[in-house]
Amino acid sequence: MALINLLPWREQERKKKRREFIVGVVVAAVVAVVVLIFVHIYVASLQGYQAQRNALLATEIKLQAVKLAKITGLETQKNKLINKIKVIQGLERHRFGIVHVMDALAKVVPDGIYLISFTQFGNDLEIKGKSIANGQISRLMRSVESSLWLKAPQLQIIQAVNKEKKEYVDDFRVNLKQFHNLVD
Repeated sequence: MALINLLPWREQERKKKRREFIVGVVVAAVVAVVVLIFVHIYVASLQGYQAQRNALLATEIKLQAVKLAKITGLETQKNKLINKIKVIQGLERHRFGIVHVMDALAKVVPDGIYLISFTQFGNDLEIKGKSIANGQISRLMRSVESSLWLKAPQLQIIQAVNKEKKEYVDDFRVNLKQFHNLVD
């Protein structure tokens, strides 16, 4: 049999396969790099889109915060106006109260007493005056108890003055409460 040397053919076959392998690896590497580039571009575009959405949300949040601040300011203003309306309604409801109090005071003050001063602190009233005798002050306090507009008399001071020089002999101070018989 003739001896055939297959080594050059095998060597050529190995070189060919090696070239095909290297070409395949290079092609796979190029395809992988291209795919990675496309993936990177896609992810970057998604990030850019998300950044735009975040910026839009941030501007909308700022706009809503401004609107909320305006609403809070309007709520505060509304509460102030409601309080003013309540005060005005209270004044309107009790606007003739002082007239009734003065009328009641004129009715309860007996003869022999004259008033020097009248002071009002909310519903608390203080009257100062002079009287001929202590009995007149007692009569004043009983009259206040039966009044519709005055209640809770409390005698604070009775002070005797010189009888020889003055017709009125006692100075007094009485605290009262104004009573509203209106339905609130």
